[in-house]
Formats: sequence, C-alpha cells, structure tokens
Amino acid sequence: MTWQDVYTKYGAYVNEDFETDDSARNKIAQYPHCVRSAFWFYCVYKNVVKHAKNDDFNMITALINGGFNGYNDRIKYFNRAVTTLKAEHLSVLNKEAGFLFEDSKIYNYRVYAYSWGRYHDPLSNESGTDKDKLKALQAYRRALTLYEQRNDVRKVSAIKARINALSEF
Repeated sequence: MTWQDVYTKYGAYVNEDFETDDSARNKIAQYPHCVRSAFWFYCVYKNVVKHAKNDDFNMITALINGGFNGYNDRIKYFNRAVTTLKAEHLSVLNKEAGFLFEDSKIYNYRVYAYSWGRYHDPLSNESGTDKDKLKALQAYRRALTLYEQRNDVRKVSAIKARINALSEF
C-alpha cells in the first residue's frame, strides 16, 4: 500500500495503528496484514471485484492507479501469472492486441477515456503504455463525446486541441 491516507483507512478498518512509528508501519509487511491489507485494498477500498469478474483489466488498472502508468509491465505480469497458474479463464477479454479500450468500462468514463488517450498519445509525456496514434485518437474522440454530453466547455476545448495536434502528427 502507498499513501498515508490508505494506511489510516486500513488501520481504522482493522482497528490497529499503522502510523505512529516504524514499528507500527512495519506491521503492514507482516502476516496477517501483508495478506489482509491486499484483500482489503482490492475488495473494500478500491472495490474492483465486480470488474475482475467481468475480466475488465483496464478498469481495474484505472481504479487502482488512477491512470495507465506501468500498464505494459502490469500486462506482462498478469499474462505471466495467468500462464503460471493455468488461469486462462481470467483472461477472456485479453485478445491478441491486449485488453481493448472499447471492451472496457473505461469506454464510458470520461476521465478514464481521456486518460487512455493521453497515455497512448505519441505527443504526450505520459509513460507506461505503447504510444499509438490510432488508440489515442479513438480514446480522445470518445472522451470528447462524453465531455460534450456534460457541457464541459474547457475540457472539450482541450481535447479538441489534442485531437487536432495528433491529427497533424
């Protein structure tokens, strides 16, 4: 776990102190908290179980990381775990091209659609995914539609500028 507020919330959940000193903080790395905190984070704090049941790797990544930093590494480790555990049933939506934007719930979340575009945009500084102009444009266009539906003029303008810059690239 990272970030102070997560330690605070987990501590409140299990009614223990993980903050006051090094000894308290180190308890998180010891059994049972090393396991229990992971399940709490996944099932309670981030509540991604329903997305896991739907094989929505992209939505899980967005919810846990807030974006797609480290995405390629995460896919590599996921694929290795699926192969090692012979758990191909956990990877139904993982196609030859990976987990697709349009197969994920991120497709209908404006923030995550925009983020998918930024991370794939060859003109952006975001790292963690392959840069792909077509994936970026697809995501930007979807995000544009979603932001237009909310009448978010500022964001619509910014997305249009990204689409224009990328179209000229």
